[in-house]
Amino acid sequence: MNDFSKFLLFLLHYQPFKTFIMKMFKFLPFILLLTFISCNKEDNEKFVGTYTGDVNCATEGGPFPTTITISAVSNTSDQVNIRLESDGDSSDFTGTVVDDVLTIPEEDRDDIDIVSGTGSLKDKSLTIVFTLIDGTCTFVGSR
Repeated sequence: MNDFSKFLLFLLHYQPFKTFIMKMFKFLPFILLLTFISCNKEDNEKFVGTYTGDVNCATEGGPFPTTITISAVSNTSDQVNIRLESDGDSSDFTGTVVDDVLTIPEEDRDDIDIVSGTGSLKDKSLTIVFTLIDGTCTFVGSR
């Protein structure tokens, strides 16, 4: 028997260690519940927040100071409301979040030239590439 095995055998028979282990097992359900709750964050909650940054466009230039506010749609795990505010104007969109990807579906609207978009979140930095009728614009901002 090696020294490590002897040590383990000693611990298993040492009363204070047994007491400690038994106390820890009492907290096991609580620890598992906390682990489950923290890992079960809805996809759309990851993106919720207000992001301040700039939009740069391939055809119109930039940077254009922009604020994007994302809020979760109630009773869904993947839908978000998106408000884009720039230069005194605002536009509202809906999007879908799957894992770490935000997708703005194609829309035919009279009030804005945005057709669709795709975004990603890294730490607190949001990047969205908007596909327009006449090119692309990229928003990069942070919370």
